[in-house]
Amino acid sequence: MEAALAPGVFFVLAETGAQKVIGFLAWHEGGHIQFLYVHPEASRRGVGQALYEYCEPKIRKSAPLIAEEVTPHGSDPQAKDHLLSSEHCSPCNQRRLFTEASEIAKPFFLKQGFRIVKRRDFKISNVPIHNYAMEKIVS
Repeated sequence: MEAALAPGVFFVLAETGAQKVIGFLAWHEGGHIQFLYVHPEASRRGVGQALYEYCEPKIRKSAPLIAEEVTPHGSDPQAKDHLLSSEHCSPCNQRRLFTEASEIAKPFFLKQGFRIVKRRDFKISNVPIHNYAMEKIVS
């Protein structure tokens, strides 16, 4: 089943023949994969892979083109690389998909071609937790 939760937020459910939900993937326009969940009874059976393969083309279409990376001020070694908006340079034909993955989900996203941008450490209700900011650049 595929539907929109709210404007710009989409999800796809994976169900058994008995209409039991065994997984889902939710994403926002802009290329952000917010949730990928597979029920423990269905894990390691290709459900997550099937959801991702079905959704990735749709997520790609929702991700904006990214601008070319350029160095301002010519070859000044003190100038930092930055992204210029499309009004200042021609956009390239690449798009950015991104997510925040748990320790359990990290290997799955690495297998899909994502890279780790950074580990994110934070607290929820004063309990230390972490996840990984990950991204995949696609054409």
